[in-house]
Amino acid sequence: MQTKIVINSTNAETRIALLEDSKLKEIYIERNQKPSLVGNIYLAKVSRVIPGIQSSFIDIGQDNTAFLFGGDVLNTELIAARQKEIDSSKEQDYDQKRKHLPNQNIEKLLTPGQSIPVQITKDPLGSKGARATMDLSVAGRFLVLTPFFHHIGISRRITDDLLREKLKETVSAVAPLDAGFIIRTAAAEATPEQLKNDVQYLINKWQHIQQKIKNLSEPQLIYSDHSIHTRIIRDIFHEGTKIETDNHIVYDELKEFFSAINMDSDNILTLHKEDQLIFDKHDIEPQISNALKAKVWLPSGGYLIIDHTEALCAFDVNTGKFTGNNSARDTILRTNLEAAEEVVSQLRLRNIGGIVVIDFIDMDYPDDQDQIVDKLSGELAHDKARTNVLSISELGLLQMTRKRTSDPLLTMMSQNCPHCLGKGVVQSYPTLATELFREIKRYCYKHSPKDLNIEIRDDLLAWLNENFEQHLEKLKNDFKVEIIFQLSKVKYKDLGKDVYQIIQ
Repeated sequence: MQTKIVINSTNAETRIALLEDSKLKEIYIERNQKPSLVGNIYLAKVSRVIPGIQSSFIDIGQDNTAFLFGGDVLNTELIAARQKEIDSSKEQDYDQKRKHLPNQNIEKLLTPGQSIPVQITKDPLGSKGARATMDLSVAGRFLVLTPFFHHIGISRRITDDLLREKLKETVSAVAPLDAGFIIRTAAAEATPEQLKNDVQYLINKWQHIQQKIKNLSEPQLIYSDHSIHTRIIRDIFHEGTKIETDNHIVYDELKEFFSAINMDSDNILTLHKEDQLIFDKHDIEPQISNALKAKVWLPSGGYLIIDHTEALCAFDVNTGKFTGNNSARDTILRTNLEAAEEVVSQLRLRNIGGIVVIDFIDMDYPDDQDQIVDKLSGELAHDKARTNVLSISELGLLQMTRKRTSDPLLTMMSQNCPHCLGKGVVQSYPTLATELFREIKRYCYKHSPKDLNIEIRDDLLAWLNENFEQHLEKLKNDFKVEIIFQLSKVKYKDLGKDVYQIIQ
């Protein structure tokens, strides 16, 4: 499989596309007026403590306050309790370093006006503010420094037991006793020298952060993570990946990044200089457009319907044009297997997080259901986001969660239609016609006009003339009024609510 990262960067936005065999798998977009805060460390001040939801609002020196959940608060006692739990555990996975912190009342841990260092773990989503934690960490190319918990953890995606032990031994030999590290998946390709350099780089970063914390008093930024292009390359780049960008500054920054981690970028990094847009060259734009559609076709002719709600995202699987050649069981199983693969692809591409419900076609055989769950879990192994998959329920629904740290692609690239207000439907002609008649009656009762001029959209007028002509004549006779329709400039395809308007 050929992997390529394509970076399009302008003054307005940066877009980073991950291609696998020329197919768009992930897209990252950051608008310059709204950069991501994830990974940034701030000196914050506690604004309010809310015991009822075991949370607090904190001022980080930005326009909006951030949200600190009680389970993300740390003090000396909590750190010691967690460290004891870590020391007694045989395995510390990549995402388990903070699991099961002891429960304490947040009002006993924080007080309004208190200054605390925090790190942003989730960008603001909709009306929700950014989410923060006091469990600070600093990420490098191969390692993550965890200054409060002294242990050596390792990514679960590194499955080779011998390699896991070797990496732990290598990092333990060069790590200071008063700091912990998490070995990232990328470390599987790292040399001992690269791991040593990453340890020293992260220790220097943390010492600089500590010094700034001591010297500051007002809420403000202490440490900013890398720019989006450097951060994404750091997190998803692996051996054999090619990178192409159309921006000189991005190109120079990435050259510097690879030099800092002792990698030769000459055969990795390319500057796009052609008289063609870089995303057009790789046929990325149509794939982004398709990622905003509700319907996704499967290879055999089945399809998915993707529906976003405020609480969750639902996938509905349908056989569509696929009728199969053998039994109904084979047709259903094949469609569901294709759907399981495509669902994961869409989760990654659309950056869908939170609760996900998949309505697979009903299967009568437990073995078939197990195949679908195994297929889905296997595909999710390629997804860097943390996921949790439950078994298929009696209703044929599979529930899962996917970690959400930023807006999904649909939210990033679209807004609610002002005509339907985000419902995805508009009023039908019978509904509009009867509402218009009620509005006419209200006006006539109040003003008793002899002539009534109404500006109306052309498609509704055509429907009225074809379907409501008798009702219209009765309305005229009942109120002894002459109704004169004038065509509105607003057409059916136009946005807006001006379907009709009484102008006299």
